Amino acid sequence: MGKTVEALRHLQVVERKLGDLRKQEEEKRRQLQAHKRQMHKCLQDWQNQPDALRHQETEIRHLELEIRSREELVQKHRVALNKAKTNKEYAAILTSINTEKADTSKLENRVLEAMNAKEAMQAAYEALAAERDKLLQREAQLQARLDEFLERTRAECAQLVREREEASAVLPPTVLNTFDRAAERLDGEALATIVKVNPRRDEYVCGGCNMAITLETVLLLRTRDEIVVCNICGRIMCPEE
Repeated sequence: MGKTVEALRHLQVVERKLGDLRKQEEEKRRQLQAHKRQMHKCLQDWQNQPDALRHQETEIRHLELEIRSREELVQKHRVALNKAKTNKEYAAILTSINTEKADTSKLENRVLEAMNAKEAMQAAYEALAAERDKLLQREAQLQARLDEFLERTRAECAQLVREREEASAVLPPTVLNTFDRAAERLDGEALATIVKVNPRRDEYVCGGCNMAITLETVLLLRTRDEIVVCNICGRIMCPEE
């Protein structure tokens, strides 16, 4: 096994460690961002609720004013009823009174429905406030967990970055570019070990995608300090250690 492959193996080890730290950080950031979106939605609903409550209260006051107006009109009709001079006039006023009473009853039902709706909105507002407090507390916990992780792994991450730079420095630029492209595309797994699938025959496969590899390729990797990329998965193939 040549020096290039040895350097690549070391680089792969460092890349995996860095990748693991990045994944842990990304997962914590993802959870925090998802929670912030939930928090934003809750805050919007909570902030909009007072406007909805005020609108409902205005609607109730409007209905109550209309009820009072109709009740006053009924009283006027009653006065007029006592002064009616003909049966026709009496019947007309009585019909108006009954109509106003029926309309007032409908308005009273609407007031009752509006008040029930207001109570439900008030309960929803209080529930949103409680949820907001819980979400704020959870957001603080998630942020603290992320901050703690970053602080705890800061030195390790810096050391791994230095190791990666050192491991990269000994590789030819073309080899490093091939490694970086494969690592980016394959979630950090840029290397694949050649696996002998039959101990009695020279049959080999790529450890990354399980596709067959020729004996000629295996011998090339064993005898020359060159890299060979799998035609199927794009990983850099390495002999078994």
